[in-house]
Amino acid sequence: KSLSDSVLPAIYQDSLAIVKSKFSSAIVISLTADGWTNLNNTSFYTVTAHFINNDFHLASLMLECEEFTVQHTGRNIAEWFKFVLERFEISDKIVAITTDNASNMRLAASILKLPHFSGFAHSLKLVVLNAVAKSIKPVVEEVKQTVMHFKKSVLATSKLAEIQKNLNTENIKLKQNTPTQWNSTYDMLNRFYRNNIALRMCIDSLKILQTHHWGTIEQSIIILNPFYEATNTILAEKTVTFSKVGLLIKILKDKMVNFNTQELNNDSKNLVDSLIDGLNDRFRATSNNEITKEAMLLDPRIKNLKESVIAKISRLYGQDSQFTARETESEAGAPVKNSIFSEFIADINQTRELNPRAAATTEYDLYISSNITV
Repeated sequence: KSLSDSVLPAIYQDSLAIVKSKFSSAIVISLTADGWTNLNNTSFYTVTAHFINNDFHLASLMLECEEFTVQHTGRNIAEWFKFVLERFEISDKIVAITTDNASNMRLAASILKLPHFSGFAHSLKLVVLNAVAKSIKPVVEEVKQTVMHFKKSVLATSKLAEIQKNLNTENIKLKQNTPTQWNSTYDMLNRFYRNNIALRMCIDSLKILQTHHWGTIEQSIIILNPFYEATNTILAEKTVTFSKVGLLIKILKDKMVNFNTQELNNDSKNLVDSLIDGLNDRFRATSNNEITKEAMLLDPRIKNLKESVIAKISRLYGQDSQFTARETESEAGAPVKNSIFSEFIADINQTRELNPRAAATTEYDLYISSNITV
């Protein structure tokens, strides 16, 4: 009784004071929130605060994780957010909130008058899952059934391993996908195709996979690879990632448009078209958001001379500006060691005319080429 009535409340108050003191130096704070239901059908909501601390490091503190016993309406969620923020005395420092795509979460952000962003990795997953379902689902299902056959049959698995050994190829194990994790579908297709010679020798007698589907699998892997890399780039980060979102969206769109100029079979072309539609639908608001552009502008790692970013600076210069641009040579450094950025890096160094746009571009180059520690 003493533990629950006095000891735990005292520890909680001490912890609350420590967390509040950490927030006192934060100029602005961003939130992430999520809700879920456990196996016992009990609903929970959690909210986490993110800010830059006095050491210029990204800090994240979970504010609350508790059972949500009322109806999951946007208004009730907004009231819960408001209560939590007031308890930590940070209501006036919140600048944005990131959640999933649920309508009640978006409504809660609207009620609180906070800019709302959908989680990039989650939104990207929905784009890919929807595109795959509209285009290459029959092929994915056939691959899935074939993998399941090898997983269940000891004889088939042994035969595959024997053929791999005889061909002196790597013993790559087949992997089954998880429907809710699109990256696992990519892994399944990729491993399946890397085993294509041994598998063809194994499954000729099974007559499971149609011959033309091998071409679809190969093209789908190439098409989906940038999305796979983009997802891993975001999930692997331990630092601020929002500045990369606009860049990744632009890169993915450009790559899909480029794929449309190549010779693809009908299934693969439908996949590309569906991915382009999904990117436009899911990320139109994010791409056009001023916060997205400002984040890209202020991140020294982002050296993309993106139209919207340069246009933002060029407003500072009139058409009659006599600004004299100095010749600068951008350093060809990659944000991350990842091939998804290769074309982006190649476009950095280019010749520019001396006009208001060139003036803005040069100022941008001068900023990102300065000695800044990140």
